[in-house]
Amino acid sequence: MSFGGLLGGLGAAVIFLKVKKQSVPHWLDGGMLYILLGWAIGRVGDLVFWGEIGSPTTLPWGIIVNGDVPRHPAQLYETILLLIGFAVIRFLYAKEYLQKPGTLFGIALAFFGLNRLLIEVVRDYPNSEYLFSYGYFAQGVSLVMIVVGILWYVRFVRKSTMVYSR
Repeated sequence: MSFGGLLGGLGAAVIFLKVKKQSVPHWLDGGMLYILLGWAIGRVGDLVFWGEIGSPTTLPWGIIVNGDVPRHPAQLYETILLLIGFAVIRFLYAKEYLQKPGTLFGIALAFFGLNRLLIEVVRDYPNSEYLFSYGYFAQGVSLVMIVVGILWYVRFVRKSTMVYSR
């Protein structure tokens, strides 16, 4: 996931929705769940083309590409976690646990932050040109996403008493 892509996309969506006088929480709820699904599919592409590589491993399912050392299939781990998150959040929505406007977005954002926080443990940045460790930066941003998602969820659970109509 690109943090800049998420932030830019959300910013553009919020501005557009405000201009069109639409419900921001309603539309963010509708989109975020499927963004998780889209990222899961994108990670399959990363696995096929060996993007976002994992750290070296001695585990039997390590993947060797171009004669390199066996590496964690971090892309596959992330795909599985995202699909689990999608299924669980979709299930909770179907059971009306997340039907107050704004709640689904908050939980999905917190889940994605947790997902990324966990995946960074097995990611590798072998040719990083950053002045700081990108892995630590990504984990820091992930923690912020978790906190913001939880706060967003709590805000809308307390604020709203209406439920989406089916």
